[in-house]
Amino acid sequence: MESFWSPRMEMTWGPLVPGRGVGSPALSDRLDRWEQALRQRDASAWSHLVWTRERLTRLEQLAETVVREDPEVASEWVGWFTRALVNRVTGLGPLDRLLLDDSVEDILVNGVDNVYCVRLGAMEPVELDLGDSEDLLMLAQRLASRAGTVINTEHPMADAELADGSRIHCAIPPVVEEPCITIRRRRQRKWSVEEALEAGSLDKEGWQCLLELIRGQRNVLVTGGAGVGKTTLLSMLVEAVPEEERLVVIEDVRELVALRRNLVRLITAGRWAIHDLVVQALRMRPDRIVVGEVRGEEAFDLLEAMASGHAGSLATLHSRSGGWAPLHRLARLAQRRARGFGFEQMLEQIVETVDAVVWMQRDGAGRRWVASIEEVGSSGVKPLWRHPSRPPR
Repeated sequence: MESFWSPRMEMTWGPLVPGRGVGSPALSDRLDRWEQALRQRDASAWSHLVWTRERLTRLEQLAETVVREDPEVASEWVGWFTRALVNRVTGLGPLDRLLLDDSVEDILVNGVDNVYCVRLGAMEPVELDLGDSEDLLMLAQRLASRAGTVINTEHPMADAELADGSRIHCAIPPVVEEPCITIRRRRQRKWSVEEALEAGSLDKEGWQCLLELIRGQRNVLVTGGAGVGKTTLLSMLVEAVPEEERLVVIEDVRELVALRRNLVRLITAGRWAIHDLVVQALRMRPDRIVVGEVRGEEAFDLLEAMASGHAGSLATLHSRSGGWAPLHRLARLAQRRARGFGFEQMLEQIVETVDAVVWMQRDGAGRRWVASIEEVGSSGVKPLWRHPSRPPR
């Protein structure tokens, strides 16, 4: 069985793409030539120490123009070469090879000689020449700086974001022995229902069950552990919402892959936390509210939204098991904002508000699947559908 959302990159290197690897001489020469063209065209667009979103967008536009003007590049490879050029200019160095591989989901640098990646859902070691600890420290500082963050001994941890939406976390001594970098990739294209069915992540009956929940405007929680595919499934569910309905999506960082037009994204920034954005979303005339991940006091605001005329709202939540476990965790999170509520009182409100819980799992080989879809009601949590060939552990 294949991974839940393993990318189907049918990469055929034709005669117009002579460089077969990121470090190949042909590709390196071509990137050198394009970088020089960028300098001549607009030096201010690429010579930044801090890469804000606006500057990265400008750089991407210029890079795509330079690549398209090269008569030797086939049109279907413009996007790939543009990413390579942006990575070169913004100083990602030895990480290029992994960042250009769409089958790599996470990059984990534990130290100079200790690098892993998650490829198609499975963890594997990677041979990378990162130089010495000083080189790795400089790489971490460059990655942090593009988000306007300073990382040093007084502030040894930082978060940043790549141009493609991938998330980066950097840590340096004294909080770690060696500089370490964690990169969580953002999926570049939407996972289709057909791919999920083919991979065995769920069957047609399971997908039909989910469609009925969406069309019936039921409030749904997508739950599971880290890396099981909650956001990917959430993207599929968002695409199933009728286009005439207005969605407001709230995320810490842009992760949801949705192609629909009738959608507004709210991203946390500065003093605007998730729970603030949920409150603001209520003033934006949404038909449904989608929260990328519930992890704090915004749980209470989301419940209020679900109970006050925004039926069919969606969210993801970390949970180690299905059944009552996700609802208990949601109640504890909501209590952080509504301290006057007792646990049982909060749980009662959740049962009245949340209509269904989807629980997802993964195995050691990286295969991911929808384990169960359960209905929430006054009589308890009852199964609507269970994966026919993968019983919950």
